[in-house]
Amino acid sequence: MVVADIVRELACGGARCPCVQTPKQGRGLTHCPAHEDPTPSLNVDPGKNGRPLVRCHAGCEQKRVLEALRAKGLWKTKGGRGSSSPRNHWDTGTVPRADGLTLAAYAAAKCLPEDFLRGLGLSDIHVGGRPALRIPYRTVEGAEAAVRLRLALEGGFRWRSGSRLIPYGLEQLAAARSAGSVVLVEGESDAQTLWHHGISALGLPGAATWKEDWAKYLDGIARLYVVREPDHGGDTLAAKIAISSVRERVSFVCFAAGVKDPSALHLANPDGFRAAWDAMVRDAVPWSQEHGAAQEREAIEAFRLARGLLDDPTLLERMQDAMTAGGYAGDATAPALVYIALTSRLLERPINVAVVAPSAAGKNATVDAALRLVPEEAVHRQKAGSERALIYGDEDYKHRVVYFTEVDSIPDEGPAASAVRSLAEDNAMEYDVTERDPETGKHTVRRIVKPGPTGLITTSTRSLKEQLGTRVLELPVPDDKAQTEKVIAAHAARVSGDDRAPVDRTPFLALQRWLALAGERRVIVPFARVLGRLIPPAAVRMRRDARQLFSCIQVVAFLHQRQRERTATGAVIATLDDYAIARELLAPIFDTIVAQGVTPAIRQTIEAMKAGEEVSEADLAERLALSKNAVSYRVRRAVDEGWLNNLETRRGCKARLVHGTPLPERVSALPIPDRLRKLSQCPNGSREARTPPPPSGGNGAADREEFDL
Repeated sequence: MVVADIVRELACGGARCPCVQTPKQGRGLTHCPAHEDPTPSLNVDPGKNGRPLVRCHAGCEQKRVLEALRAKGLWKTKGGRGSSSPRNHWDTGTVPRADGLTLAAYAAAKCLPEDFLRGLGLSDIHVGGRPALRIPYRTVEGAEAAVRLRLALEGGFRWRSGSRLIPYGLEQLAAARSAGSVVLVEGESDAQTLWHHGISALGLPGAATWKEDWAKYLDGIARLYVVREPDHGGDTLAAKIAISSVRERVSFVCFAAGVKDPSALHLANPDGFRAAWDAMVRDAVPWSQEHGAAQEREAIEAFRLARGLLDDPTLLERMQDAMTAGGYAGDATAPALVYIALTSRLLERPINVAVVAPSAAGKNATVDAALRLVPEEAVHRQKAGSERALIYGDEDYKHRVVYFTEVDSIPDEGPAASAVRSLAEDNAMEYDVTERDPETGKHTVRRIVKPGPTGLITTSTRSLKEQLGTRVLELPVPDDKAQTEKVIAAHAARVSGDDRAPVDRTPFLALQRWLALAGERRVIVPFARVLGRLIPPAAVRMRRDARQLFSCIQVVAFLHQRQRERTATGAVIATLDDYAIARELLAPIFDTIVAQGVTPAIRQTIEAMKAGEEVSEADLAERLALSKNAVSYRVRRAVDEGWLNNLETRRGCKARLVHGTPLPERVSALPIPDRLRKLSQCPNGSREARTPPPPSGGNGAADREEFDL
């Protein structure tokens, strides 16, 4: 059976239907027998040894097409065994290696004029002794930057060595700017099809290849239509676009079942393509609409799971209990502060913290206890690697926390160090880099911007260097005997075989999701001015640390927002209850700051010595009932700051410690809530009878009814 016979037998007889047209160059288009096909979608091409290639562009499986052809007597099997012959022939939908792909075959398969494709730069080439299609990728100026070879109709792609990955059709963007819109598609054939119909398009080499740097090519184009194919690739591209800076201009064009892309739509009905396409564009769904609907559904579900926490005045106590039940040993103040810092990523000014303690004291365990109660996507872990990996990576850091697992991962000097300091200072990152333009050969300056707000967390055995150290709050981890006993007991409990119910993290994770999706992020601190006047301005660094205090108060109110009053515009009003919680967590840290860095542990160590007495580290370890390692850590910090002097100058000899500079007096840096209440006349707590906002942040009646709001 030849091509003309198959086309004729399957033709509908319509005078205007393309199925009755005489096949050109042995090729034809007709109705597929495997489905109801009012518009011809079956491509029939001549194949090897008289065996034609048949392919349904509406999406029918090859097996179903062949079975339907056999039922009509249009396809024969070898030896009556039900298998087609010969092997590796074209009816499988693949092109044999020996045959390759020509421009003429490609044009026929895509139903595009050969001259039109040649005008786009496509040409024939031979690769390894077989024909291949050469597809040039050009820059905006029209210079050839890459070449993609296509060796088969199905797959068979190969890049020429030295090709630079860019979108396909950049040289066509001038027309897109004039039209005010452009269509983003996967692959070259879809772009070529749209160009053939006079529609501006840009082809991506693959669904997962979108790079944020390509957004610059779309500047000045108001409307972006993204073809979302009904497969995994379409979902991948949509996810990439969802985190891109162009997303607010994007609308998704979705295809009906059986037609996956513009090329398939064109093959199904070339004459009716434009009308069908225009209808799909009118029905395109804006990203903001799709995103908003998905967010609302997720917010309602998150609220359902987290409502018990959101309405609980003891929310933070329950959070600390969950950390302890999860295996954290001892005082949970430090991990609670890490949790506050992680939550602050959703506000305007995130809190930066550094957990500083001796080796093996549990710094990473402190951070991990808090991390278990927030979603993974809230944190970017930066481990050992290139010092500029944070800058050049494709990660989006907006409303996230960058966690340097060790402070050694943070560069000390150079441009990369400046970029990290800007992250800590401005909660965003900017970095200028000089690059050589491969097209012009000239060096240009490119500014890499990582928009925030972004928080920073790290751990260290020493206080951070001054330039970065003044931009973070230093959280200590207890190193005393009681804490060590609790840690040992926690380890023993894990292996003792006791059947303990695992901590249910679901409501805590749902709480964070609801805050991110529907929580009110504007928080007013009405007593801030009075509090600012009561903070001792003894240390210069308090100029930065005071802002961290206010952020902590805001986070506490943010977490309790369903129990707080609102302003006329809907902003959450922080109360003195919020300050009391923040003060309980931060008072030791701020007391240390105004005491010039003297921590309670260091003060305890120095006060264990009598005036004029000379002692060794071993003596101090015995007096304090601490390990030598813990005492060495305290002594090193005290000697560095001059509060202790070591009279022994010989290396390797036992230390001879004496008092140095007198310790600053104990000062309470943060006023007690009662004093603040008297001076500010601020209400304590919130109204009992109050209607909290609906779970999705909207005013839907269905939400209020479902959750009895």
